[in-house]
Amino acid sequence: MPLAAGTVIGEYRVQELLGSGGMGEVYAGAHQRTGRRAALKILHTEANSAEQTQRFLSEGRILSSLHHPNIAGFFECLDYSGRPCLVMEYVPGETLYDRMRRTGVLPGRDALKIMLAVADALIYVHNRNIIHRDLKASNIKLTPEGALKLLDFGIAKLKSSEGLTEAGHVIGTVDYMAPEQVRGEVLDARTDIWAAGILLYEMVTGARPFAARSAYDVYKAIVDTGYTPPSKVNSAVSPEVEQIIHRCLRKKPSERYQSTRELFDAIQSVLTGTQRLPYGSERSSDQGAGPGLKAPSLGLKPMHLGIAGGVVALIVVVVVLIRWPGTTIVGPEKGGTTIEIHTLNGVWHAYHDGRYLGPTPAKVSGLPGQDVQLRLTRDGCPDFQKTFRVPQLPRPYTENPPCGGRR
Repeated sequence: MPLAAGTVIGEYRVQELLGSGGMGEVYAGAHQRTGRRAALKILHTEANSAEQTQRFLSEGRILSSLHHPNIAGFFECLDYSGRPCLVMEYVPGETLYDRMRRTGVLPGRDALKIMLAVADALIYVHNRNIIHRDLKASNIKLTPEGALKLLDFGIAKLKSSEGLTEAGHVIGTVDYMAPEQVRGEVLDARTDIWAAGILLYEMVTGARPFAARSAYDVYKAIVDTGYTPPSKVNSAVSPEVEQIIHRCLRKKPSERYQSTRELFDAIQSVLTGTQRLPYGSERSSDQGAGPGLKAPSLGLKPMHLGIAGGVVALIVVVVVLIRWPGTTIVGPEKGGTTIEIHTLNGVWHAYHDGRYLGPTPAKVSGLPGQDVQLRLTRDGCPDFQKTFRVPQLPRPYTENPPCGGRR
């Protein structure tokens, strides 16, 4: 039976039930003294075996070691009537699964921007020898402000850990399982890369590549058969997106991307339309590209990609913000003024003198009075060119490029 509103667990007061899964219920709660909201995950009474308790506490240990803008944070572990309770960051909004049910198929570029942020979080996780093992649309949360958070490390595993799901034991969500996962073999980061391919396929087609009527049929399809190419399901899927999906969904792990860093670079290369940029060029090797997703409606933004530059991208009904490489003429440190370029009718890609600034709003700097040659591009729209003069003080520069009525 769910806990009643007002139940006190440690310093937290339960407000409402958010959901229930295989291992526990998740409640929204608030700290009684500070008012800070939190998500309280309590182990099911019927799941309170030694193995389940160990797995539950393992999630807390893993979460306590992770500090990344695209991963829900961990506060503490409490006890409630003999059951462990994980106190985590409360993430408002809806899951990616609910978003897709509400809005339908996502345009390829929008799906790639989501995947870029997810891949960034996975780079961070994998560099700490952790495999998520349950990457899926319902474990990705999109907040009203546009942040993306990866949730539920309940079956995540440290590569070095023992005793939790050894070879020969199958665990995970059927439709997202990799062949080696179905066979109960030893898993590694490439298992999460397979799931990322399933997720990308789902976003651009509205279907899952190995869906079937029974779990057995899904298992068999994953191990033995192929799948319908995404462009055959949705003709709008580009060859570039399809290529990324195909590489993720190779039956043999050795034929997939060998790391989420490779996947991140492949996605970024498609999004920029330029030569692949070196991943993490300004970050230490064990950090993610820095990331979140930020936007007013449906999007996301890697909050600090760590590669110099500006931000943002709108998605149809959604704004997706991701930091990108920027170009500087003369920065503030040399007397320059920074301008943020905005577009009113969606995301455009900004260039100055042939150099890519990033998706709007993008940033450029120059000396006051200097002319900036700006070019904006967007798929399906004519290129827009404009010259504007750098002002004395920083202020946004806004355009509404014509695009045949498209918004």
